Parts: sequence; C-alpha cells; structure tokens
Amino acid sequence: MRVPNISLNTLSPSQVPQVSVIIATYNCAPYLAEAIESALGQDGVNVEVVVVDDASTDGTLVVARRYEQAGRVRLFVNEVNRGPSFSRNRAISAARGEWVAQLDGDDWFAPGRLLTLLQLADARQADLVADDMFMVEDSTLRAVSTPFLNNGVPWRAAQSVTPLDVIKYDLGSLKPLMRRAFLVEHSLAYEEGLNYGEDFLLLLKAMLAGARVTIAPEPMYHLRRGNTGSLTTQRGRLLRQVEDTTKKLMSDPDISRRPRVVAALGARLNHVRRLAMLEDVIRLGKQGHFASLFAKFFADPKLFLALLRRGPEMIAIRVRRRLNRKTLSRAHLPPGAHGLS
Repeated sequence: MRVPNISLNTLSPSQVPQVSVIIATYNCAPYLAEAIESALGQDGVNVEVVVVDDASTDGTLVVARRYEQAGRVRLFVNEVNRGPSFSRNRAISAARGEWVAQLDGDDWFAPGRLLTLLQLADARQADLVADDMFMVEDSTLRAVSTPFLNNGVPWRAAQSVTPLDVIKYDLGSLKPLMRRAFLVEHSLAYEEGLNYGEDFLLLLKAMLAGARVTIAPEPMYHLRRGNTGSLTTQRGRLLRQVEDTTKKLMSDPDISRRPRVVAALGARLNHVRRLAMLEDVIRLGKQGHFASLFAKFFADPKLFLALLRRGPEMIAIRVRRRLNRKTLSRAHLPPGAHGLS
C-alpha cells in the first residue's frame, strides 16, 4: 500500500494537526487506553490520534469505539487480520498531520515527547527524528534497559545519523516522527507481510532516498515487554524475521549498489545468526534436552565461538545498565487514569 498524496487544503490552518499519532493495534485491550491517553496528553502540540484495529478478537475494539464516540480518536477497522504494516499504512493514508508518529497499542509516550522531538526536527531541519526507548517489563512497569544501552550507542547529544550508524547500532526499532510530505514524495510505506523489521526497512529506505535523520539520546518512548502477545517477547521467531529482513535489504536494488551498506548489513546478518544459534542452545537447555544440546555442539563447533563472543557482550550490556540506573529510573508510568476504558 502506497501512501497517497492527500491534500490538506480542505482543512483550515487551525484544523491541520501538527502530528498524527497512528496506533495499529491487535488484541491490546488491557493497554490501548493508556497508549491513547499518552498521545492525547501531549502538551503544546496539536495532535490527532488515528487507530486501526486489525480485527482484534478481545475487547480492543470496544475500547477504541468509546474513544471514537467521544470524538477523541479517528477509528478504522480491518475486516480481517492484515498485519501491522498494512494497518500502519492505512493509518498513514488517513492521517492529516504534518508529521506522523507511530505508537504501538501496548506502549506509551512520556509527557512532552512530541514537542521535544518537533523542536529538535525544526532545529536540525530533519525529515525523521527519533529518541531512545525505555524497555519496560509489563509485570513490574520497571524500565530494565534501552536500545542505546543494549547496543553500546555512545552519543550523549542529538546526532544526525547515516545508514551505517543505523545498521551498526541496530536502530531500526526506534519509533521516529516522520515528515508526512517526505513519505508521500518518495512513495514510502511499510512493507506488508513483515511482522517484524518493517520499521528498520522503512527507515533505511527513507535514508537512502535522502531523508535527514536526527536521533536524540534521551528515551521518551516506552516499549512494553513481557506477556503481552508482542512479537518482541517471542525471541526465536523475532531473530528469524530479523534475518529475513536483513537478507531482503541486502538484495534490494537501491541498497545493493552501495557496497559499504551491504557490508554493514552482512555483519549484522552474521551477528543475528549467532544470536539465533545461541537461542536454540538456551531453549534446549531450558527444556532439559541435554543429549540434543551436546549433539548440536558436536555438530557445529562454531557454537563455542559464538558463546565465547556473546559472554563479554552480555557483561558489557549489564555494566552499561548498572552505570545508567539513574537514566532508567526516569521512565514514566503509563497514564494513571484509564480514561474511557
């Protein structure tokens, strides 16, 4: 689905939202109201919230309908489950804002996030602007890490980034504000059929099309982890999709002509494959299949090398998390008032 060029001339200046927050949601009934409230509660920004329900089978649609009936969101409903990329594209097609901000149905924004990012975009003349993300455990609502901490991102100030930066530090999962006119001009949309990695693919294609991208080191997006049905909790499947997406990127005609980008993606692919091998080892160990575990080590000596490399990486991640406990403590709880839920 391509993003259509919808004219805003039919709206008066006071009616044009600065930001359209798009929420593609599937079976997020316990969380959707908190996500919506965090978007509607952004001070200093004219916001519209566009919700696309992807044929949920729980009470998600009931929650969304209540907000629609109160005039607080615009709601669209897929007749059948089409996946997150289709739903996000549908939301962007309906969006009227100058900027588009993605918010998953079980996540939430920190107060003031959108205004901070808009000011940064204006200062840097950026087409896309993003921030680091708190990774929050659903059971405790405690921030346990961020992508910057996990991936060793060294920046302490806002940074204009290149495709090589995005690949090196695996920044494709960030949730940027995107200038809608840039998406329209370059016919950019989420790749349908992908359930993970579609963010990375869109970001990289936007950058190869000339997008100016700035990333702030302050985490202001809260990514919920845990037993929420999110793909981020299904690590083995997630790694397989990351591998497939990386292969797809490497074979893309626009990317294959850029040898440094292809080389960086190749290094990423090798890293993901190592993680997938180790995930199999962990799974077999947890299930008590020790004979299969020993057989796997015997059949593939590379596993020992993968373990030797992963050990120091995990130690470094733990050290960075411990040294940045003050940053993690600044995570916000989701909006306390559940509003219309």
